[in-house]
Amino acid sequence: MNKKIIIISILVTIFILLFQLNVFAGYSLTIETKSDVNACIVGKTVNITVDWEQKMQTAGLTLRYNSTKLSFEEASISNEYYSISEPIVDETSGDSFTDIVVEYTASSEINESSIRFTFKTLALGDADISVTEADGFANENEESPEQIDFTTKGSKTIKITTLGDIDLDGKITSTDAAILLSYLSGRNEEIYQLNNDQLKVADVCADGEVDELDGEILEKYVNHWTISFPFIYGDVDCNGEVTINDASLLQQYNYPNSNKELSREGLIRADVNLDGQVNEFDRIIIQRCLAEMTGYTKLPITVKKNNSDGSVSELKKININEDTMISGFETSDLNVSNFVQQINSDLNTDIYNARGEKIEIDNKLMGTGYKIKVDEKTKEEVPNQLLAGVAGEYTVIIYGDTTGDGKINAIDALALIKDINNKIPFTSEIYRQAGRIVTPNNQNPTAVDALAIIKAANGKYEINQSK
Repeated sequence: MNKKIIIISILVTIFILLFQLNVFAGYSLTIETKSDVNACIVGKTVNITVDWEQKMQTAGLTLRYNSTKLSFEEASISNEYYSISEPIVDETSGDSFTDIVVEYTASSEINESSIRFTFKTLALGDADISVTEADGFANENEESPEQIDFTTKGSKTIKITTLGDIDLDGKITSTDAAILLSYLSGRNEEIYQLNNDQLKVADVCADGEVDELDGEILEKYVNHWTISFPFIYGDVDCNGEVTINDASLLQQYNYPNSNKELSREGLIRADVNLDGQVNEFDRIIIQRCLAEMTGYTKLPITVKKNNSDGSVSELKKININEDTMISGFETSDLNVSNFVQQINSDLNTDIYNARGEKIEIDNKLMGTGYKIKVDEKTKEEVPNQLLAGVAGEYTVIIYGDTTGDGKINAIDALALIKDINNKIPFTSEIYRQAGRIVTPNNQNPTAVDALAIIKAANGKYEINQSK
């Protein structure tokens, strides 16, 4: 019995000693700074989380941030538990820094292992954020700060950039356009893989996707087009969103003899069917977008071409006398059925001949002067007459087919010669354009073009339909 008592006494003594060692030896505490992004666009928010990995009764820390580049918005704790200092100017860099000093006593409401700070980005450049411990940081057993071995890590530098700055160097150059175009084309995959931060700034059209449209707009920007980011199609007044006011502006602009003017960028944004013109079609598309009609959830709305190899490409568009002409079709057996298969659009397309008659026969040959009407709606089919009309109208050009019968033969060459000699001029510029086989678009056709048509008819020359 005495031996048992002795053993128990020894064990109790050891336990007490271990407890006292644990209390007075202290422990290590790591304070880590994290952010939800490494790069951010000017005007957006950044969340900084200070994490000490275990619940505390009292906390004391100082977060210092670059107040030249960041504006403090809020913290995940009540403002009664922290204070904000006056800006401290760094005479070397010229930047100012502000301290957020946190000291709170734990309660049933506050017993955190981390605090989130939200900032709004103000200006381009690098924004530095650091955290240090302060008096009053104790563990849940209320051990004093002197017993804690503090380690701080994860001081952050947030790169504040702008849309279009793909390489995140603080400016938009041709290098950014080249990187994005290479990424979109799939070339140099190992070199031009974009990370999440780069993908965010690459979405210059602010539609939630990084695609060819962003590449085209960024390329225009670096080539000194009058555009700004985010570039939103349909945002005619350039206020950052598509509203009924944009449709109203277009309606006024397109009104006969109207003197309504739009800004240069507004005109570019207004071309929501990418036909190179700003007209009633664009107004109808914006109205349908605002009415959330099927097929109009994303602007712009455009018609592309399905290629025989399974790829999709842009159709060649030429504007003459307010008429949008399209070319680039494969002409072998180009009947209505084959033609429709080459059209890439989420919207319904109808085919009309040069006389304005709707074509319903699938094996009818397509010819120069035929028209595509995109998603035609009558006033009876839509709830509001402002939604009626077509979303786009395009005149088809088959190069070499100057007579509009869908065939390329000697008759087309003869018709071109008669037009050149002003014997029987073409009734429309469309047919003259179809005769510009070799001649540039801004020059009159010549006998060389007629000869090219004859050679093509005899299988000795291939006409470029994507001229």
